[in-house]
Amino acid sequence: MSRTDAEAVTVRNVVDLGAIVTDPQVSYAPEVDLATGKLVGFAVSLESSQGSVASTDLIAADDGVATRGAWLVGRACEDLGEWLASDFPHVRLNVHVSFSELTTGETLDRIAEALGVTGVPASLLQITVEEQGLTAGGVVRRDVAGFARLGCRVAVGPFGTAPTRIAALEASGVHTLELDPCLVERVTRDPGARAVVGAVIAMAHALGVAVVAPNVATREQLAFLQKKRCDFARGPQVSPKLAAERVPRWYREWRGGKLRLSA
Repeated sequence: MSRTDAEAVTVRNVVDLGAIVTDPQVSYAPEVDLATGKLVGFAVSLESSQGSVASTDLIAADDGVATRGAWLVGRACEDLGEWLASDFPHVRLNVHVSFSELTTGETLDRIAEALGVTGVPASLLQITVEEQGLTAGGVVRRDVAGFARLGCRVAVGPFGTAPTRIAALEASGVHTLELDPCLVERVTRDPGARAVVGAVIAMAHALGVAVVAPNVATREQLAFLQKKRCDFARGPQVSPKLAAERVPRWYREWRGGKLRLSA
């Protein structure tokens, strides 16, 4: 790509995607295996002094601007590389990449570059895409398939917010489904939500796909998810979100990385 082309792309992204964030703050939400209580990874999120950073926002980067997801992958890989250098376990990073980011055609290249620069194994990176990314064409489908070719895990979430054909899900090679947090919040008081969550978990397991529950806030929600054999969970009931500098100490206090999760 020529400099002129690159500048045109940058201008297009600013127009299409929105504001530029200059002071991003990265948080890490521990994710655990509900069968063992062991740490499996961190969901990575982004805020700024102005509040939550939207998936359509751009981030000021050393080489100009980057889409939110691509910048977040680079930053998270830098942090994980530092943790691994200090005898930290090999856990995965879960980063959400929005549909609008995929349509720019640059996110895959930036993520590949971040992995190469930091040396973090691609197998420790899970990219979560929205449901519509499974059936979209062109650049979006290329990027979704490209993540898998890089060696990254691919997840879909929040699942249940768009009509998705089972055939499309099966053909996508997705490793994980992320439950809609609204469903997780309602499972202790809404029979319909309990039925949907149970059905999604059963369907996913039949396809060989794991399921993660985000925003688990109560022991009752945790107990229901364990009963339905949901694979992974994160949220206030597991741990509050952590700044990067707090993660190593938080893990050491686990004394081996296991939580008592049984309700």
